[in-house]
Amino acid sequence: MRALHFIIVRGADGYETAGQYRVEQNVVRDTQGRVLYMPPHETEVRALMDNLLQWMRTERQEIHPLVLAAVAHAEFINIHPFDDGNGRVGRALTSYLLMRSGWRLRGFVRAEQVFGTDVEAYYAQLRKFGERYPARSVDFTEWAQWFLSGLRWWIQSRITDQATLGIVQEVFGLTLESLGIPRRSALALLYISLFESATSDAYSTEASVSHATAVSDLNALVRAGYLRRDGAGRATRYVPGPLFPASRRHAPTSP
Repeated sequence: MRALHFIIVRGADGYETAGQYRVEQNVVRDTQGRVLYMPPHETEVRALMDNLLQWMRTERQEIHPLVLAAVAHAEFINIHPFDDGNGRVGRALTSYLLMRSGWRLRGFVRAEQVFGTDVEAYYAQLRKFGERYPARSVDFTEWAQWFLSGLRWWIQSRITDQATLGIVQEVFGLTLESLGIPRRSALALLYISLFESATSDAYSTEASVSHATAVSDLNALVRAGYLRRDGAGRATRYVPGPLFPASRRHAPTSP
């Protein structure tokens, strides 16, 4: 967990405790600076995190992976083990637990979407655990139901989006084919319309083609003016170019 925190926050300016559990008491405040929640004392953090990690290891065969991910996220946020970056690490943990158990949604639905669609509702649910870290057994049922409800909404909305995008992909494909560009390259345009950019590795995975083929397809789209390169080498990202079909760009709406 500390390694994950280090990876996520190591680039933050002035943040010198990346990968280290906090050694001071922290609090969660609202936008007016009022204390909303008091996490456990810093001396309890290591033991609580060890217990959480052990629980995730032993319960992964007994609890449905969606429920395990929901409960693990809430407990992690309640412990608030780091000085900063707890929200980002908590979301990454949720995504990892889902992926580890076979829920490889590959960007179809991300933890950020479930928790970030209604931030006020997210914190309202967390506040139901109390204003201080509970020194008693906690019922996670309502929290898990809220998480699963949000996940279901996003999956359903994205299924609808994907049905629409399937039609758009066919139109893109026919247009590209007329330019001598493989029809499958339409998938790159759709991916970028959803996620703003793409790497050759991401497109290779989505289109089920080799890395060399992915680079060739993307470069063809660059030459045609649909995309442009941002960066160099393996860090290159492909972003909308001057001829990118902006009128067809699509993003899911909030509930």
